[in-house]
Amino acid sequence: MFLDIEDLHCRIAATNILRSCSLGVAKKEIVCLIGRNGAGKSSILKSVIGLYPSRMGRIIFDDQDITHLTSHERVKAGIAYAPEDSRLFPELTVEENIQLGTWITSKTERAGSFNLEKAFHIFPAINKLTKRRADTLSGGEKKMVSISRALALSPSLVLLDESFEGLSPLVVSAFSEAMGSIKKDLGA
Repeated sequence: MFLDIEDLHCRIAATNILRSCSLGVAKKEIVCLIGRNGAGKSSILKSVIGLYPSRMGRIIFDDQDITHLTSHERVKAGIAYAPEDSRLFPELTVEENIQLGTWITSKTERAGSFNLEKAFHIFPAINKLTKRRADTLSGGEKKMVSISRALALSPSLVLLDESFEGLSPLVVSAFSEAMGSIKKDLGA
């Protein structure tokens, strides 16, 4: 398995949010987690990226135990995360927000990995938005920027949390096409 979650238990304060969660994802596989509100879908993603610490169990990614790695170490290992709420910096431009995805690397690595043209290919609509501040964007535009930022380091695993939530049917159609483009770009 490319990603193997084994008997994961996660607790926030006094609340158990994941109990005995196990999941396997093969390389180049696309997996969708479906469930009611509060079922733990987002919690699983946040545990994989390291935002929620595990109490028990293991997370194996690309044959490496990442259970106790920090979030930025997991990103360096090749995992990207686009959160449900986009988490953009409102005072920064679209281009600056996308570039943030590369700032955990050295300047040499950053120069080789960041490619705004790739973001334009996946989401052509953001081509006209690069100099706009994030606080002026619509919900769909923010999601495009968030996903582009996650892809800025060419990760081998992309975690998208509620990427279609609150979007119009027309935008969902464009996002579906973009997901196909991302799959193709990742070689899946």
